[in-house]
Amino acid sequence: MTTARPESALPAGFLHAVIRDRPADSPQVRVAAEWVRSAPGAAGAEDLIAELLTGPYAKEAPGWLIEAAAACDPDTVSRLPGDPFLTSLPVLALDHPSCSEELRVRALRECDDDKLALFGNERVSERLARATAGELGRRCGSPPAVTPETGKDPSPAHRVLRRPRLHDVVFSAALDLLPVWSPRKREEGEDHEQWYAWFSAAGDAWERMWRDVLRSQEDRHRQILEWSVSSRSAEAQIRHQLLSGIPWSVEPDLLVELAEHDLRAFSEALLCAEIAHQVSLGVPADEVEERFRENLPFLGRRRGWLIEAVLRGEDLWLDSALEEPVDTAKACVSDTWRYILETQENPEERRSPHSWRTPPETLAHLRRMFAEAAVHVIPWWEKAPHEQRFGPRGLRWLRVVLTHLPEVTPELRESARPIIRAGEAYLRKQGPSYRSHQMYRDMERLREDLDVLRRLVDPSSVPVASGVRELGSPDRVEVRELADLSADDLRRYLDAHPGHDALVEKALLSLAFERRTTGKSLSGILDRHSAPEAALLRLTRHLRARLGGNPPLRRAWTALVLSLPEVAPEVVRALPLWSAVRCPQGQPAVVSAVTQALGTDEQAWKRFADNPATGSGEHAWLRLDDVLDAAAVGEPWPAPPSRYRAE
Repeated sequence: MTTARPESALPAGFLHAVIRDRPADSPQVRVAAEWVRSAPGAAGAEDLIAELLTGPYAKEAPGWLIEAAAACDPDTVSRLPGDPFLTSLPVLALDHPSCSEELRVRALRECDDDKLALFGNERVSERLARATAGELGRRCGSPPAVTPETGKDPSPAHRVLRRPRLHDVVFSAALDLLPVWSPRKREEGEDHEQWYAWFSAAGDAWERMWRDVLRSQEDRHRQILEWSVSSRSAEAQIRHQLLSGIPWSVEPDLLVELAEHDLRAFSEALLCAEIAHQVSLGVPADEVEERFRENLPFLGRRRGWLIEAVLRGEDLWLDSALEEPVDTAKACVSDTWRYILETQENPEERRSPHSWRTPPETLAHLRRMFAEAAVHVIPWWEKAPHEQRFGPRGLRWLRVVLTHLPEVTPELRESARPIIRAGEAYLRKQGPSYRSHQMYRDMERLREDLDVLRRLVDPSSVPVASGVRELGSPDRVEVRELADLSADDLRRYLDAHPGHDALVEKALLSLAFERRTTGKSLSGILDRHSAPEAALLRLTRHLRARLGGNPPLRRAWTALVLSLPEVAPEVVRALPLWSAVRCPQGQPAVVSAVTQALGTDEQAWKRFADNPATGSGEHAWLRLDDVLDAAAVGEPWPAPPSRYRAE
């Protein structure tokens, strides 16, 4: 008697594997196609459609299949065997040779802005990429100017560029269609505060747009930077975002180039301060201009206007120029260089958890470059008019500079002492009581900076403590206890009891309880057994008695076994059928076992497709080999394996 089940005994994932490399007229493909037509909304149908379109029907596909795939939401995706990327079914349909131009144009026009990029990914054909770029151009028209609304409602080009791995044709088209920085001027009679609020919001939208683009297009940073040379505003924003926002994702050589370019700011700031200092001493403006004539072009457009105001003797800008060196150092430490400068010796309140493309030795080189450029700022601290008004964060820049210098000379220590004394005086002035939690945090940070600076003047070492976890007896240890051990503890535990095969088998089974087996290797533990192949087969055949438990444990053990570099066919056949045909890592080995057992016998395939395996209960433990043998010869289905070891 057959009971009704909510799910087919042969899942789409298994059919997906058995039709691989099969011709369109094979029985497996006919079974799979009929499965799709009869149950288009069933679990896994999308993967099966994708396999059909890229496998047996890659050159010519039935119209109903193309229409079905094109009608899906573009986010309906599939992962093809051996392909690390997800594939959108509508993309497969529109890029298929059997797709008509009429269907392609209509589907692209109906697609949302956010999903248009899916049809322009790097893996589509030139034909589909050009069609996608044409549709994007139709939607965008001429590049608009950035407005505050741009941040709330990104343009179609912006939305497309938020997707990584675009086709070159689509990427270039979208880049040229992005909004441009062309802020409107203040209108006559317009309130200044209202205009400035509009200007700030537009600037935020401009910054957010480039942050989105650069974070998504990690492999095109240099290409984007080279494209931006015709737009000073775009180039400045791109350089800032790469260096200060996402430096970990920047290619090492480019990061060094960006850093070297940014360090020019110190030379410019020091030159501005020197000119302002001469003016403040009473030297006539024409003499100062003559003295620095050769250097003035170096300041360029970024600070040229400031020097003009200084030479006119305007006090506000004179003070600003004198503060430029220290302000530049502070801005670099707190913003532009903040991630690059983070080290264990200089912890920030929020450390970046990212993995860097740039190796540690190159980052150390950049920190040293920064310190050697910023060290020239220190003497200007006493000349800056407002630096004497010390603040709670007024020492971090000095701490960073001295930390990353190869050597802190006696002369440098002497020039830093006035700044340290100012910090100590500020701390004493604030007293032990603080008005807010933020003030308390600021004072703690200032104390920390002062402690580090004092150690840099009088270095001292800090001892490091360590400990080792004790382990228990192997005779009493349980499988779950072994699962709780770290990789190092488990290794030491097994090392302490060599030749203990029962313990090794417990350790093997313990891996099924872990969500992550970081540092633990099934093959590494298996090598400790005196008879590894026999042990693996025995554990797998008697898995219900040795492991028991729930579906996740069966799936985990199946995945572990099938992830081995080499696994014997008899071990594959001993796996639970339901888990085996649903394990992506093991599909090739499982498909091989099934194909060898059933061959081209269409009746055997039909019997196997109607097997009694289930996802839970006793029939979840049915072994693959038992069911295959029954399907091959037409015998009654086997009984589930025993839950006791006596089997």
